[in-house]
Amino acid sequence: MARSSLQDTLSVGDPAHIWNFDLFLPVIPGSSDTRDLTFKCQSMDLPGTQLEPVDVALHGVQIPYAGRRMFTQTLNVTFLETHDWSTREKFRRWIESARSWRNNSGSFSTGYWVTAQAVTYDDIPTVVATTQINNMWPENMQEVQLDGSQNGAVHLQVSFRYTDWQTV
Repeated sequence: MARSSLQDTLSVGDPAHIWNFDLFLPVIPGSSDTRDLTFKCQSMDLPGTQLEPVDVALHGVQIPYAGRRMFTQTLNVTFLETHDWSTREKFRRWIESARSWRNNSGSFSTGYWVTAQAVTYDDIPTVVATTQINNMWPENMQEVQLDGSQNGAVHLQVSFRYTDWQTV
């Protein structure tokens, strides 16, 4: 087999850019409009998956086989916060609707699960892939560090949990 050439490398095509995406959240519990969250989404992880190994030891050898397909079930997203702190408030209300610490009450999963879509684009921009993230809810809204000695925008990091994802 010959070594890779310049022509081989050029035939690969343009690279995907890390900024060519949108995260679309439907109406979330406690908020009537979430369109701004799409624009405020600065970074996110595309969901992952894995095959659990099944190792079979027989007669002095071990053979690995593909086992269950599992989902990482964690999605990390960073949002830009705005002057009115509406991003943090939307996620606070969503979390409160799922489980209220003060009232010791909550709701069933159908009340706080949502279906989100992560859309990736090429440079035109044409949709390349849409990943549907099923039964998603905010597991953790990170603390926001404020610093009176620095200059910069506030970023809100939210970790979501979900059951599974699929390409649609």
